[in-house]
Amino acid sequence: MSSIFGTPDFDSPRLDGMSSFEYLNRSTREAAARIRCATGEWLSRYPASERDRLISRIRSYDDVEHYSAYFELILHEVLIQRGCRVEVELQLGTNERCPDFLVYPPNARRFVLEAVTASGISDEMRSKRRYLSEILRAIDEIPESKYSLFLRWKGFPDNNPSLKSLISKLRQWLECLEPNSADEKFEWQCPGLSLEVVAMPRSKPGTRLIGAKMPELTQVRAKYDIARRVRDKAGAYGDLSMPFVVAVNSLDTRADGSDFLDALLGSEAALPCELADGNFGYVSTRMPDGVFYGKGGPKNTRVSAVIGTCCLTPWHLAQSLKLIKHPNARHPLRRLPLRASTPLRSDDDRWRRAPAVAQLLGLTSSSPS
Repeated sequence: MSSIFGTPDFDSPRLDGMSSFEYLNRSTREAAARIRCATGEWLSRYPASERDRLISRIRSYDDVEHYSAYFELILHEVLIQRGCRVEVELQLGTNERCPDFLVYPPNARRFVLEAVTASGISDEMRSKRRYLSEILRAIDEIPESKYSLFLRWKGFPDNNPSLKSLISKLRQWLECLEPNSADEKFEWQCPGLSLEVVAMPRSKPGTRLIGAKMPELTQVRAKYDIARRVRDKAGAYGDLSMPFVVAVNSLDTRADGSDFLDALLGSEAALPCELADGNFGYVSTRMPDGVFYGKGGPKNTRVSAVIGTCCLTPWHLAQSLKLIKHPNARHPLRRLPLRASTPLRSDDDRWRRAPAVAQLLGLTSSSPS
């Protein structure tokens, strides 16, 4: 097995701009050590032929790729813990492509499982966010103990800016700053980004220069990204002649189960109707704009079901898995070997209780830590 982690040498909280893998790899925290240990155990049960490729993705400094690899590893481990036999990256379907897993549950029909991560971020925006992270990390590493900085920004840098010029100007501003000058601001711009900095005197020395951040507010679009990821996979493998399940991990911290229901079954709506007593009221329904239903009726019927979860990472395993079946699937999923939560009704977002992923993994807490 390829080496996964190096020697831990970082004993501070995660810095701005530090990738998830870099922090996990370098952190001396006990929580990080336990995650590294669990990762090794999970990988030991992953097929050897595909192990090195997955390790390479886990080691990625791109957080989306890193979390995507961990999502696949966690799903594989949960299936193994539930007594399934799992084959990885087999050529299947009429399109002769390779989905993630072919799952053989005990006493149930085999099915294909594809794991996807819904980041809500385009490749271009991921680059811009990486540029911003590099700016924030450079600021956070300025050796300054007298002030704590409050940062506010609008937009994202279009390209990789000159950090040397920014840090030089910011340090000069901090050195010339008068105590209790709360009204003074440092302003800096580059193509696509406007940055504003306010310095507040520290009551005691600290290790981090950035004390608080206020990014530009963005619209919640989790359901659209979930829908896009499922649609992308719906016909990717052609006819598989067996149930096809898409597992989606939304990395949007504001996403919840209602986003999955809206994405798959259609947006919630209230239609006026005449009640039994002759008065008018409203009945809950869903619009024909979901992945499973459109104006022409059922669609994407090759998808038998979707397993959904939000922000599932090796650090956060307290979430349960949510299962939404396609009512008109070409190959219906009769049984799922995972103890997933299902909606009480299709027209609201109440869910039946299910165990956390940590429990499915046999852990005693919500993470390996």
